[in-house]
Amino acid sequence: MPFLPMLAGQLPEQPTSLEPPIAEGLLEEIDSPAVNHRLNQLEVSQKAIGAYVQSLGERVDLFMGDNQVPLKQKGSRLDVLVPSTFYDDGKIQSTVRLRAIWDLPRTNQRWQVLLSSYEETLYEDSTSTNSVSGVSGNTSKPSLQNPSTVYDPNNTENTNSIAGRYLLNLGRNDFSYLDLGLNFTGLIDPNPYVRFKTRYKTPLSAQVLSRTTQNLFWERKYGVAWEAQQVFDYQYQATDLLRSQTTGTWWHDASEYRLNQRAVWFKTINPHRVHSYYVDGNWTFTAQSAALTTTSIGVNWRERLYKDWLFSEVEPKVSWSEDTQFNTPVLSLLLMLEMRFYDVAK
Repeated sequence: MPFLPMLAGQLPEQPTSLEPPIAEGLLEEIDSPAVNHRLNQLEVSQKAIGAYVQSLGERVDLFMGDNQVPLKQKGSRLDVLVPSTFYDDGKIQSTVRLRAIWDLPRTNQRWQVLLSSYEETLYEDSTSTNSVSGVSGNTSKPSLQNPSTVYDPNNTENTNSIAGRYLLNLGRNDFSYLDLGLNFTGLIDPNPYVRFKTRYKTPLSAQVLSRTTQNLFWERKYGVAWEAQQVFDYQYQATDLLRSQTTGTWWHDASEYRLNQRAVWFKTINPHRVHSYYVDGNWTFTAQSAALTTTSIGVNWRERLYKDWLFSEVEPKVSWSEDTQFNTPVLSLLLMLEMRFYDVAK
């Protein structure tokens, strides 16, 4: 899966000193009338679609909530991802993925509606620094370190989902919410699911931050699962952050336990560019065996191209798997364009 200093549009997690000052994106620095004209045309579309997304969210909010409750904040947003992955055997995997989030502040800042065409992964909200998926707080204008992407290029299953998210608790260093939704692997045969998620953040020192996440999940297709994740961040200077991320997932029906260990070095190059370097390993444990299944190393280059709604990513990666006894490396290159549509007036 690509490493993205990932935002998924979600939580305040990274130390704020890693946040770069607002500056022009890469394309804004190009002094070309033709390029500027195209960008201006694209921005008109961004504003129009963003305003429509916001308007749709407000109409749903009026229908679901109390119209006497004063509006506090809106953070509705549509993210469009266009990833293409190139493999050394000539295979190319390309697709378009969508994820929409509508806040419903009239429901006492408790409810949110989510619509997505890709699955959330184990790494959802692992580095975000804004709010609980927009339940409380404005996620419309995320930063460079906080991409909305939780797209996994290795997952080829076409999964569309719709869900309601209810905020149970939101504190200074913790949150919890409940998701009720349907996954659709095709046009028919909906797969209902329920997800309870909670997270605790603990500053261990001025430079070390701990985050503990518990995720209890049930769906008709795969049954019950429990995921636990522990993240330690060490920011040893303003532009560099080291991360250890351990994620364990237990699937009840399959009697299987999966463990992922990831080590990442984030490097802020300038106000519109962040590099990350990672090593990743996956283990599978059953009653009969315990084995390392995959391992990989990679580099991610994330660039803010234009203002705060157009991003790109380039990620070369080398992977080894149990299927080839770890003797045959698989080379891949991920290229991704990410666009965010929100109401700029908000």
